[in-house]
Amino acid sequence: MLLSSDSSIGISKSMGLAQIGFAEAYEELNPDMVIVLGDRYEIFSAASAAMIACIPIAHLHGGETTEGAFDESIRHSITKMSHLHFTATQEYKNRVIQLGEHPNRVFNVGGMGIENIKRLKLLGKKEFEESIDFKLNDKNILVTFHPVTLEKSTAKEQFQELLNAIDMLEDTSIIFTKANSDTDGRTINQMIDEYVSQNSEKSIAFTSLGQLRYLSALQYVDAVVGNSSSGLLEAPSFKIGTINIGDRQKGRIKASSVIDCEPNKGSIQQAFTALYSQELQETLKTTENLYGDGCASKKIVEILETVDLEDILKKSFHDARQKKNTFDKQARTNSLVGYFSHDNLFYAGNYENSYNLLYFSDKYIDQIIHPLLFNLRQFLEIILKECIIKLSKYSKSNNLLKDIYATHDFEKLSNSFYEHYKKAKPEIFKEYKDKEYLQNLGKLMKFYISLDNTSMSFRYSKDKRKKEHFTIDKKINAEQLHCYYLGAKDFLWGICGVVDEMEKSAW
Repeated sequence: MLLSSDSSIGISKSMGLAQIGFAEAYEELNPDMVIVLGDRYEIFSAASAAMIACIPIAHLHGGETTEGAFDESIRHSITKMSHLHFTATQEYKNRVIQLGEHPNRVFNVGGMGIENIKRLKLLGKKEFEESIDFKLNDKNILVTFHPVTLEKSTAKEQFQELLNAIDMLEDTSIIFTKANSDTDGRTINQMIDEYVSQNSEKSIAFTSLGQLRYLSALQYVDAVVGNSSSGLLEAPSFKIGTINIGDRQKGRIKASSVIDCEPNKGSIQQAFTALYSQELQETLKTTENLYGDGCASKKIVEILETVDLEDILKKSFHDARQKKNTFDKQARTNSLVGYFSHDNLFYAGNYENSYNLLYFSDKYIDQIIHPLLFNLRQFLEIILKECIIKLSKYSKSNNLLKDIYATHDFEKLSNSFYEHYKKAKPEIFKEYKDKEYLQNLGKLMKFYISLDNTSMSFRYSKDKRKKEHFTIDKKINAEQLHCYYLGAKDFLWGICGVVDEMEKSAW
């Protein structure tokens, strides 16, 4: 590697040297498989050499998007060179499949960062301060800023704007971790050194804190500031804020703790104001990390133990394009919107398809949020009713059955579903691991119950005079809602399928 250069020529030469080194290592080691993580150009060299050597590749954290960095192209290129894929979320799994990878080779196992947090014994505050030889203040921030590699000559200007905003903070200690080896990373690091030398009483810098000290630091800072993926992947687990500057992480799934801002002093100052606001501090108490349960390694090992490497190198392109639904005149004229009929699953599927078409469209979210919420709500209402009726045959409960055709009250539907499922589970779902599914469904139901209680009804009959109108100033995290949907939909469809199979067996 050319450690003395962070120019585009230097990085290209480094990639070439790395590929030579990896090729020689593979020749000597003769591995059965190469496992690579992420989207760095060094990893591209490792994957390229493995591909040429006909060594199977397993790729971790594929399918993600970072529109402001060339990591985006590298990540998707590694996906196409790889043979097994372990993604951090369901949405990223879908994207890998969209790139032509077969669903049987793509597994959503969650993010690796959460696992490190759960596994490591983190440092206490005094121990941490001693390890970095620096005293923390009443307010503390951790700053990591990398070059936005798809923008030319912006690193110096953008980072100076960040430093200008930081200078306005009072009684705040700053821990800098330096930029990576991307183009112009050296420029940022020089600016960090200059700033710390002039502000040594309130700031300190490290080339790298290392995993233990970095994660320990997250326990004691108010926010991760900059454009590092850590602000999205790890910081939410500590229920601290993230000030995400610019476009480097644009496209990634973000928790409710993330504040996006532009790379200028004014916007960054506004983000700091939002960070310390009462509203965000309350939000942080219930913030959840959207990148899994911290058991990724175990899941990966279990899957790898079952994989047959015979003929794994040969791949065919999986066409994931959705076929357009065609409806004849009778189907169009007889579609009973929102009505619980004998074709209820047909309607549920239609609403679900409509929701997904909207969510993945190229329209601005503000333009489609109302129909997006409507279609998802209709899907949930209809499939919940179907689940309740199917489960009632085994739950021996009559909860809501009499009024199920008439009610559109999500709170009643939710309570009824949980009662029927709980009573039916011992008979038909004895060994089913449902904790994560139920959590996602619960969050989805809680959202719609809250929305129903604070905004005009979408379609059902209640006294609307006592309700507020649905207005565009209501803040809704559509990405988080979609994650809840992805974590619950297979569970609901699965209940319908399992009960149907049992009924077929009984016949």
